[in-house]
This record gives sequence, structure tokens and C-alpha cells, in this order.
Amino acid sequence: MSEAYWIDVARAEHGVSEIRGGENERILEYFRSTVYHASEDEVPWCAAFVSWVLDQCQLDNPSTVRARDFQEYGTELPAWKPGCIAVLWRGSPSASTGHVGFAIEQMGDQIVLLGGNQGDRVDLAIFPISQVLSYRWPTVSK
Repeated sequence: MSEAYWIDVARAEHGVSEIRGGENERILEYFRSTVYHASEDEVPWCAAFVSWVLDQCQLDNPSTVRARDFQEYGTELPAWKPGCIAVLWRGSPSASTGHVGFAIEQMGDQIVLLGGNQGDRVDLAIFPISQVLSYRWPTVSK
């Protein structure tokens, strides 16, 4: 078992995707780990996915659907670490919108995230490190 054992749970969800014209019950289950219980799978759900993974691993869960709320979660890291939660800005650094996922690998000036709502599915995606607002380590005691 790796230090970031929650990644195994996240990886097992790889490929879960939105259903056009319908609802994927698994994505709606992700929302049930948050304070917002969505009734459709096309609502932004990256934070719901991270919250669900934390919940499945019995880690403290901020129960949020706002990606930037994760900037206050867990312990801030000075640099990325495999399995950490990466919080990114979207639009502009000062906007309230963001994205969140689990950091898997750094490739030069880019970071690979395993996350939800990446191409409307749980998938790997590459982002510029310049978009990262914070790297967070989950709170291990619940």
C-alpha cells in the first residue's frame, strides 16, 4: 500500500463518465459525499469526486463542490507529492472558479492530475504548473 493509498480508490473510478441525455448514478453518488446533492451529472463535479474519494478512505472530507475550498483543506505542501490534492485556478488566478484533482506526476512545467470532470469523466489530464494555487495533503485522522 502506498503512502497515498486513496489513489487506489481514485484509479478504480477511471472512466466513469457523464451520460448525455441521462444521469450516471455513480457521479450522483460522488455528490452525496458533499453538502450539495446534485440531481444531474452535468453539474461541475471535480470537487465532488475528490470529496467522495476522501470519504471512501475514511479521511476528513470537506464535503464541498467548490474546487477552491480545498485550498483550506488538510496540510499545505511546499511542492507536489504523488497523491497530493492539487488546487488550480480557472479563468484567472483571481476568479472564484477552479479545478481540483490528485497529482500523479510532474512533467517539466506540467502536472498530471487524476480527477473527476476531466473531459466529462474520471481521467488523467495535464495542466500547467502555473495554474496550481496549492498542493494539499489529506488529513489522515477522522
